[in-house]
Parts: sequence; C-alpha cells; structure tokens
Amino acid sequence: MPHTFTAVTGDSSAAAGIGLLGPCDSVQANMETHLKFLVPLSRDKRGERLAFASSHNLGVEITAFMGGDALNDPAARAALEVEFEHELAGFEGVESYHGAFVDLALHSPDKSVAAISRARMERDVLTALRLGCEKIVFHLGCNPLVPDEAVIHQLVDAHVDFWGYILEAYPGITICLENNWEPDWYLFEKIFARVPHARLGMCLDVAHVHVFSHFETQAWIERMASRIYHLHLTDNFGDRDAHLPLGAGNIDWSAIFKSFQSLKHAKTATLEMNDQAALERSFNRIRSHGVALGTHPRRPLALAPSARPKPQAKIS
Repeated sequence: MPHTFTAVTGDSSAAAGIGLLGPCDSVQANMETHLKFLVPLSRDKRGERLAFASSHNLGVEITAFMGGDALNDPAARAALEVEFEHELAGFEGVESYHGAFVDLALHSPDKSVAAISRARMERDVLTALRLGCEKIVFHLGCNPLVPDEAVIHQLVDAHVDFWGYILEAYPGITICLENNWEPDWYLFEKIFARVPHARLGMCLDVAHVHVFSHFETQAWIERMASRIYHLHLTDNFGDRDAHLPLGAGNIDWSAIFKSFQSLKHAKTATLEMNDQAALERSFNRIRSHGVALGTHPRRPLALAPSARPKPQAKIS
C-alpha cells in the first residue's frame, strides 16, 4: 500500500535541508500522482543507502557499473556483481539500472566502436537482469551539433537494429531511452515508430529538458506520454546539468508534478543525487507538493537469451 504524506505549505523544511518527514497514511495527498521514488545505488556507501531506501519505502537505481573497474576489468566487474547480489538479497526495491553511456555510439561509422558499444550495452542488460532490475536506462549517444541527415539515419537504424534484438533476446527487461542533449523528441519518435514494442520506452530526464531542449517538460509529456516509463529528477538553473536538489534551481516543480498526473505508464522516478542531504531536501520538496510514494510488485527474472532476430528494414 503506498504511503501518502502530508502536503506541506511553503518550502521552509526543504530550504533547511532537514530530515525526511514520516508517513501519514490518514492524510489524503492533494495530487493523484503515484510514483515510486528511487535513489541511486553506487559503489560507495551502499549499506547506508539501502538502509535509507528501506526505511522510507524507496527503491534503488543501480549506478555502480557505469565506470571504473566495473567497466574495464571483467574480474572486478564479476566480483562487484556478486557483492551486489548478496547485498540486495531480500531487498524488494531493486527497480532500475543505469547503463554505461560515455563514448558509446551504436551508430558509429567505425565498426570497432559500434561493436564495443553493442557489447558494453548488452553486458549491462545481463548485469541488470542478474541483479533483478525491471528497467534499464540508456542514452542515444546523439550529438545535436552534428545535424547531418545521414548521421541521423545511421543513429536511428543502429538503435532499431539493436533494440529489436535485445527485446527479443531478453524478455524480462524494459528498455528506457533517456533524453540527454536532444533538443526535441524527433529521434525517439523515429525509433519507437519502427520498434513499437511495449518494453521499449523513454526515461524522461526533466533536468536535461530544462538545459538542452527547445521545449518545456510539459510539451515532452504531452507528446510522449504513452512511451514515458521512467523519470530522472534533479534541478538546475538552465545553464548546465548541475544535479541540484529539487527546489535548489529554477525548475517549476509545481507545474512538473501536476503534468506527471497524465503519465499512465511511468511508475518510477529516480532522484539522481548521491549526497544524502540533497536527497532529503528533495524528498521534502516532493512532499510539499503532496505527491504520494507508491509500490508495485516485482516481475520474475528474465529467461535465457534466444537466437538473434533478423535486423529490421532500413529507414526510408
């Protein structure tokens, strides 16, 4: 049963960065937005973060495999997977996993770069499944400063081919493609039109929209609501992706949370901050908007990979 928290007027508690308020099941929230909120789970302070998540009915998004030894040393990665598997045993809030993204480009004209990108991303899918994650987040690898039509076609073709394969080979995972530098939803619509699979959707990063997009978050939601499956939340002032606590920048969270009410498929939202005080301040800000925290049952682990399907038709 989701907890419902008292709606707080003003933002005095958030500004002070005080500890989390306790649940109050008898008080009705003033919004019908029911999201399960997640916190990042990196390599550092895992025990403290898991205890925090458990005590406040939160889930986790695993971020520990995006760099360092886990990215470059297979033995170190395997050992870390074992550690996580042991530490997460019995924890019911393993929801999401953030895949590697730095320098990866499925659409690279250099075949060796494209191949290592595919290998790294498929390896992340395997790790996410091993650790019991329901969703995995990846970036498109788009550079909007290179608007060449041929590059756009290559990017769409590469994602259509790869995700068509992944979705058939690994039936237990949902892929969430995150907006990063994209100024609009054009590429996402192109990919989704050619891979109309129920387990391929978006992770809408509100902070990235605020910095890099030509459109407001509400416009993204209006256009892409049926394919938004997951959310990333931080704040900024529109000048850079600063990963500030909610309320510490100039994003209009009142309007944002109101717009979330139209999302029918997005059940999870990750606060992408590793600092504990920033997380507490953000959750107080969320409570000030009367947003309820929810839970939902986990799915069983995926089946073993099947044979690779034939690539889909090229874009016309």
